[in-house]
Parts: sequence; C-alpha cells; structure tokens
Amino acid sequence: IRYWLVPFGSQALEWKNGYSFYKGIGRYSQEAAAMLDSVFNLCMSQGINLQLTLFQHGMYSENVNPNWADNPYNVANGGFLEHAADFFSNTTARKLTRHLLRYIIARWGYATNLFSWELFNEVDLTGNTSNNPPSWITNVDAWHEEMGEFIKKTDPFHHPVSTSVSGWMDHPLVAALGNNSFLDVMHFHS
Repeated sequence: IRYWLVPFGSQALEWKNGYSFYKGIGRYSQEAAAMLDSVFNLCMSQGINLQLTLFQHGMYSENVNPNWADNPYNVANGGFLEHAADFFSNTTARKLTRHLLRYIIARWGYATNLFSWELFNEVDLTGNTSNNPPSWITNVDAWHEEMGEFIKKTDPFHHPVSTSVSGWMDHPLVAALGNNSFLDVMHFHS
C-alpha cells in the first residue's frame, strides 16, 4: 500500500502550529508518529508492505489541491518562504527536509515491511503551476537528486526511492529523476 504523510489526515510529522496536534517546523508530531507505528505493525501482522509517501503536492501548491495557506514554511504562518515553489530551492528548507528525512529513516527504516520511500505524490503539481518560473523544473530535479542521494546514504537498509508525477509521460521530471529507483506515474481516466 501507499501511505501518505499528509497533514489533512493528521499523518504528516510537522505542520502549522495550532492545526490539530501540530507545533510547527521541526517539531515532529509524536501523535502522527505513533499512528504510523501502528500502521506498520498492523501491516506487518497482515503481510502487507508499505510505500511511504513523504510529501503530497498540495502541501507545496498554491493552486492544485492547495494546502500552502496552512504550511508552516509559508511566511503567512511565521515561516520563511514567500511561495510554495521556493521549497525546492531554499537552502534552509532543504536543510530542514534532510533533518526530517533523517528522523523518518531512523524511526521506520528498520521495518521489514517498508517497500520504499516515495519522495512526493504528483510533484509536478507543486508550486504555482500556472506561473512557475523556468528554473522550477531545475529546482525540483535538483531537490530530488539531493534528497534521493541523502536517503540512499542514510538508510542502512537501502530501500528503493521513488517519486510520482500526475501522468504526463513526456513531463521533463520523468527523464530527470535518474537517481531514484523508480518513478510512479499516476494516470486516471474519467
């Protein structure tokens, strides 16, 4: 199964202070972590493997299922990013993401039923997709390269690393994700 760490389901480890049981950037929710412990244990007892999806596009989107208004990185919430797309290029945001990934790997990397780490669900829908700067694709690619390499160096059990896009096989991100173990392409028909 794919299990998303998303704030709207109180599953993310950090989110806007005051939303549910969250306390802001770098303050990892032990309530959400305990829920994920339970999910791993239940799945293990049933022989089910998990693909852990670490980020969802809405968390860093200003117009596609946007949750940016509640994101703790947003300056409107006391954060330091003006726009959702800045998450991929800002040095401090990247450092804090590595800290979060280190925590996640240390807490759940041992799990024998962890199939893979999925960096993003539908990452091509992040930012302000109607007005992303030309550097956005380069920044998203560089972020994936950095975080993918960080996971591979940090995870002692060498779980595969993936990401997903929303279904455009010719999207530039598909070709750019060379250091990931595989790419999920979400394609739905109405």
